[in-house]
Amino acid sequence: NKEAEAEAMDAIVHVHNVTNEQTWQQILEWESLHKRVCPTPSLIRFVGRPHELSWGAWWSTKFSYRGAPFDRHDWFVDRCGLKTVRYVIDYYDDPKTGSDDG
Repeated sequence: NKEAEAEAMDAIVHVHNVTNEQTWQQILEWESLHKRVCPTPSLIRFVGRPHELSWGAWWSTKFSYRGAPFDRHDWFVDRCGLKTVRYVIDYYDDPKTGSDDG
């Protein structure tokens, strides 16, 4: 059913956009620790790398109930021309939250 697929994709895109916006806000919070040297950091780019495990994700697969992340983004931030900073963000489902899906 093409209509159902299109509706599902709309929902997926919406969730993806909300997640990215929340991640950017969290990065800006971390960057605020450096506001004396850079009051206005900017995003250079972010790259999805869902099939490459970060070190943290590798450890999680071995020693955590969370297992592997379902996605990874590397965010590159320009700290006012002084430095480029990379944030590696792993996205996990949390099996402890339960699900209404059955």
